[in-house]
Amino acid sequence: DVNIYSVIVGIMVTFIDYGLILVYRNGWKISSFNIVYSTSVLSILTLLGIIFFNESLTLIKCIGIILCFVSIILIEHKKTN
Repeated sequence: DVNIYSVIVGIMVTFIDYGLILVYRNGWKISSFNIVYSTSVLSILTLLGIIFFNESLTLIKCIGIILCFVSIILIEHKKTN
């Protein structure tokens, strides 16, 4: 008996790793991509938690999300200077 969720997680991990390989091959720096990736995952999971699991959006969560986006802005600003 195979658990369908294990198969789904395995497929997701495969696509994530493939995406990482493509990112590195296209010349992104590891530090820049990691922050963009983490912020994207954080935002999507927060939204899914609010919609599907009735989680609350607290002030601390909002501040955390804002700080993640600010870090992306600061890194992009540093790259242009």
